[in-house]
Amino acid sequence: MHQFTPSLGAGETALTAQLPLFDRLATLFQSMHHQQAAGQILQQAWGPIDAGLQRAGDNQAAIERLCRCLRYGIKAANKSCMQLLPVLLDRLPVRFQQTRHPAYMYVVSELLKTFASEPGADVSMRPILTALLTSSCSGLTSLQQLDDNPDLVDDTFLLAGRAAAYCPRMLLTPQLLPPLLDTALIGVLVQHREACRSVLSFLTRLFDPQSALAALQQQAGPDQAAAIALLEQQVGRIGQPLIRMLLGAAVGALPASRVEELAPVLQAILKLAGPKGVMQWIQESVMQIPEFALTNSDKEAFLTAAAAVMQGNAGMDGGCEGLEEALEVVSDLCRRNKRAMKAAQAALLPPQLHAQLSLAV
Repeated sequence: MHQFTPSLGAGETALTAQLPLFDRLATLFQSMHHQQAAGQILQQAWGPIDAGLQRAGDNQAAIERLCRCLRYGIKAANKSCMQLLPVLLDRLPVRFQQTRHPAYMYVVSELLKTFASEPGADVSMRPILTALLTSSCSGLTSLQQLDDNPDLVDDTFLLAGRAAAYCPRMLLTPQLLPPLLDTALIGVLVQHREACRSVLSFLTRLFDPQSALAALQQQAGPDQAAAIALLEQQVGRIGQPLIRMLLGAAVGALPASRVEELAPVLQAILKLAGPKGVMQWIQESVMQIPEFALTNSDKEAFLTAAAAVMQGNAGMDGGCEGLEEALEVVSDLCRRNKRAMKAAQAALLPPQLHAQLSLAV
């Protein structure tokens, strides 16, 4: 460990020369099974890692490699890196604000997985989760920005998805959930497959009653009722626009191969929202599609499949084959020619997206 010194020499060249040492340390962490030893090594390595991150500036590759070392160190040490937690919670948001590099997201994701169940985790970890996700979302307010930053989108929603799984109470706050859902709403249409998949996976996990809501209900606390009420309120706010986005993606805004990834989100929101208004949202959305793109009988077939989900005939445990098949039929019919595909998208998607998606007349 004597080779790892915060005095890395002058300039970026000196840092670059030291990066292979951090790569070797990351490899060592991956093979370690003694948490206490890993924690001691990580404690010693943190100074050089932090110095390297400060020196890296806008060197994206260097930040990626340093964060990779840090992430594997946390994973190997598990709770044995508890002593390092306060400084990590203090420094990581600052480093992210300086660079907006998505690698910091997956370091925080590892911290959440490790420490979210600890007493007092809400007080210590909620600020960093809120800071990183709200900062990320503030720079992802248009489809063009999301398409231009797929790695940031990917890691933002991987982190949000992990929070939904391990600590939904930290996610379901008025400061965080609304901006996150606003970004996810646009993210449904992002073209990068992995980034889009992370957005859809987050939405499925958030809305599936057997996922985030079930975890929240098991975590009794003074904020539980407020968190559940907030989720219900946000479903009411975002539900209809989200359904239109999902349908717009299915009829042409995303490649046809992605349609099967859209159905679980639609099914989850159907399950969570229940019969109060949600079928009306779907019916109003589907009926906006012109008759020449989708006939009334085809619309009715899709609505019947959605109603079956509402009635519990297509449970989350059994997949969503009926709904997925119906969505694929709608997708195929609306894609049968360019005129039908463009008309269907234009009817479903907000006008501000028409130019970017070449839907403007």
